[in-house]
Amino acid sequence: MVVALAVAHTNAFVTHAPGWARARLAALRSAPRRLRAGAPRSCAWMNLAADEPDVVVVGSCNYDQFVYVPEFAGAGATIYGTEYRTGFGGKGANQCIMAAKLGVKTAMVGALGNDPIAKDTRDNFKQFGVNTECLVEKAGSSGIAQICVRDTDGENHIVLVPGANGKICEDDIDAASPLISRARVVLLQNEIPPRSTLAAMQAATTEKGAATRPLVILNAAPAPSVGDR
Repeated sequence: MVVALAVAHTNAFVTHAPGWARARLAALRSAPRRLRAGAPRSCAWMNLAADEPDVVVVGSCNYDQFVYVPEFAGAGATIYGTEYRTGFGGKGANQCIMAAKLGVKTAMVGALGNDPIAKDTRDNFKQFGVNTECLVEKAGSSGIAQICVRDTDGENHIVLVPGANGKICEDDIDAASPLISRARVVLLQNEIPPRSTLAAMQAATTEKGAATRPLVILNAAPAPSVGDR
């Protein structure tokens, strides 16, 4: 089953998700796990069934840089900001952390660069007990979001540099397919290449030997451009 949710932010997903979705996540905390026989050794291999995540998120990891300003700068202008903050983001990573905070065993399938941000991001996942065995390293930078926020009304301008997120390929998804197919819920978004998202859906629904099929949820954001619309 594939469910599409037009949810812009993960906090909204957790707080305002339909009752059946929240109940499904709550049920995962106490439900027993069954290890699929003959699972191939890959990035997704788990030695114990109890260690297998119930929720697998396939998607983006970003490092967010926030700058707060009294007014947006015009072209060629330099202004003083009022505050600077940083934090971990990316729709995929946010979903993964929020599910972990709800007490569900989670795993992140995605990509980071070979920069200091990658280590900090992995440490952040580790802090919340997220499985990162299928979080691969790519040459270059990790994903970055530069967010300029206007103090008066919270309006913002965002510059997103996909970095490693844009390099997630079908081979990466294939390596993670045993983990994806054994999950109970697979969460997806639109911040990695569409072919990779499709490959994750296919892995969730066609992997041979899986005892049951995961519930696949697509958070269709950011919305893709379709022609002139």
